[in-house]
Amino acid sequence: MQIVEKSGEGLSRVYGVTIPAKDLSERLEARIVELAPQMNIKGFRPGKVPAAHVRRVHGKALMAEVVQESINESTQKVLDDNKIRPAGEPELKPEGDFELVMDGKADLAFEMAVEIMPDFEPVDFGKISLKRPVYEPTEKEVDE
Repeated sequence: MQIVEKSGEGLSRVYGVTIPAKDLSERLEARIVELAPQMNIKGFRPGKVPAAHVRRVHGKALMAEVVQESINESTQKVLDDNKIRPAGEPELKPEGDFELVMDGKADLAFEMAVEIMPDFEPVDFGKISLKRPVYEPTEKEVDE
């Protein structure tokens, strides 16, 4: 995974995150190997479904699951590594063709824009004094 800070002005940060297609395909293969013994597909004995058939039947759904997990983990890693306290939910903007990513032919790349909570010290309200402004009208203004 490659993480690059694209801009960091004020309280907003933009990071570019790239996850190689190789990592996604490895995670997909691991997920298929994990699920294949548990599957019960008509025409196969329970637990004996070949991995290639699982990939053909459920490949897109499993890849979507792997991509979602990768996005969640990478956004959390960016926040943890940079010690960021986000003010809200990070905004994700995909880069490139998402269909190629789902087919395993392209890297998953996206921009993550996040607003940061500012650092501040709590104020002791006992030391604050308030002065209420009062307007004193003149006699001429009262007569009007």
